[in-house]
Amino acid sequence: MLSDTARKLIMILKHSSVYHSHMPTLQELIIKSGRTPDKIHKAFHELVDEVYIEWEPHTALESAVIIKGWETPDIRLKTS
Repeated sequence: MLSDTARKLIMILKHSSVYHSHMPTLQELIIKSGRTPDKIHKAFHELVDEVYIEWEPHTALESAVIIKGWETPDIRLKTS
C-alpha cells in the first residue's frame, strides 16, 4: 500500500503525462502536492520500489516513466 505522498504523486504524474504531455518538474511537484523536496524524493523511491515508475535516483524527476498509473488494490483488505 502506498503512502499518501506516493499516491498523490502518482496521480499528479499520470494527470500531467496524459493531459499536459509532459512529466512535472520538482518545482511543479512541490506546488501541486504541497510536499517538501525530501518527501517527494522519498515517495519517488517508494514508487520505484513498488514498480509504479521507472526512474534513476540521480536523474531529474521528469525523466521518470510511469509503469502503473494507479494504485493496485491490496488483496489482504478485500472483503467478500
